[in-house]
Amino acid sequence: MKKMKRTARIFLTALLLIALLASSVAYAASYPLIYLASDSYNMTYAEGTVAKFTFTIFPEYKNETLHFNVYDANHKSVAYLDQDFYNTSSKMREFTVTVNTAGYSGTYTVEYYMSFYSFMEWHDAPRKYTTTMTVVKGCTGGAHTWDKGYVYNEPTCTETGKAKFTCTKCGVTQFDEIAALGHAWNNGEITLEPTQTTDGKMLYTCTRCDATKEVTIYCTGGGSCASSKFTDAPSISNWAHRGIDFAVEHGLFGGTSATTFEPESPMTRAMLVTVLWRYEGQPTGYENTFSDVNAKDGSWYIDAVAWAASDGIVGGIGKNRFDPEGKITREQMATILYRYADKRGIDTDAYDDLSAFPDADKVESWAKDAMQWAVAENLIGGSDGMLLPQGNATRAQVATILMRFIQNVVNAG
Repeated sequence: MKKMKRTARIFLTALLLIALLASSVAYAASYPLIYLASDSYNMTYAEGTVAKFTFTIFPEYKNETLHFNVYDANHKSVAYLDQDFYNTSSKMREFTVTVNTAGYSGTYTVEYYMSFYSFMEWHDAPRKYTTTMTVVKGCTGGAHTWDKGYVYNEPTCTETGKAKFTCTKCGVTQFDEIAALGHAWNNGEITLEPTQTTDGKMLYTCTRCDATKEVTIYCTGGGSCASSKFTDAPSISNWAHRGIDFAVEHGLFGGTSATTFEPESPMTRAMLVTVLWRYEGQPTGYENTFSDVNAKDGSWYIDAVAWAASDGIVGGIGKNRFDPEGKITREQMATILYRYADKRGIDTDAYDDLSAFPDADKVESWAKDAMQWAVAENLIGGSDGMLLPQGNATRAQVATILMRFIQNVVNAG
């Protein structure tokens, strides 16, 4: 019996030793890591300014403490902080310690390290780190005179760099950010040819870092591009490019001159009516009834307005006036296209209740059916989430909407 009890004690002691050894091994192999930011190392500050020490901490245990001490030349602690952390995850954290240098002078040693709670007791991490903090009176009677500095961290295409500068009069140091270089894209390579109805793809490569980006293109450019003659035409990756090409190729409307298209200029009422009139085959023989549409001022659009008004596609603005130079609004354009489609016997039953747009209540009652139809047919969409019914439509927007209208509504009908 005694022999069994002795054996049991020996066995329990061995288990305890194994547990302690395992704890020791775990402690030695795993502990929280701490890094001091480069712009906090060995800095010189003007007396009275705030010194900042930014730490990145990679936790290992739930309970950890950052120990921060500032010692003078006699190793006397002049500032300290014990910051406790309770970690609920292993995500790294940043923590900044600030020291007001009022009353400081000379060079100080800054010590920092981590401790953690494990196996029912606190342990210090096996390494303590130090840097220096020098405090000077600063420049008197004038601004700092900085040296040329040196690059501490080189900037990359996407990340900023840092350069360290020192005042040649007082020795104060500071870090300044160097802006990220940004990507230097090559001319790109077409990886998928676009067509009149499908998007293409182009792959660009950065000549500095080899990063790549793929963009949607609507044209291959060059001599085959209908809008290439316009110096202000949007790029082949711009959303408006295909619509402008379509409008020019099909003779719906051209440029404002031989070399300009003015894609951001507003479309007028006369312009839009003329575009539909051309698409309809330029019918004639209709009587104009508007006092502000006459051969003297509007010879190029008089037949178009007369046709559209006679067919009920457009109306006046009152007092026998059409306002041909008035800027077309989004709801006016939707209404004109809606009436034109209806006159051609095209199904206009598509419907969207517009509830997704915060400004849906701004749509005029006479334009509501047309706007609901235009949104449902994907002719008009939101602009930053807004419908903007009274917003002016640009030439680029009208070109794109007309392309969608002809391809997806007229041809489909």
